[in-house]
Amino acid sequence: MNQPPVFTSAPEPVEVKETEDTELVVTAEGKPCPQLLWYKEGRLIKDNGGFGIEEVQDRQVATGKLTLTDAQLGDEGKYSVKASNKAGSVKTEIPLAG
Repeated sequence: MNQPPVFTSAPEPVEVKETEDTELVVTAEGKPCPQLLWYKEGRLIKDNGGFGIEEVQDRQVATGKLTLTDAQLGDEGKYSVKASNKAGSVKTEIPLAG
C-alpha cells in the first residue's frame, strides 16, 4: 500500500554566516521512498553554483542535505524542499536570514 511522504525532521530557520558553509538537512518517509527536490525562492536548485545536494535513500526513508558552500549574504531567502512519491507530495520551507 502506498503512503504519501511526511517530513520526520526539518531544520529550523537558519542564519547565514558569511564565508562559512551552511547545511540544511531533512528526512522524509513514504512508500515508495520519496524523492527530494530543493528550491530557493520557488526556483529549483541544481547541484552546482555554490550548492551541494546529497540524498540517501534507505527503504522508505529519504535523507537530504543542501550545502551552501562559502555562503554569502546574497544566499539568504526562502528555501524549500519537496518530497514526492506516487502517493503524493509535501513541501516545507526553511527561511535563511543574514
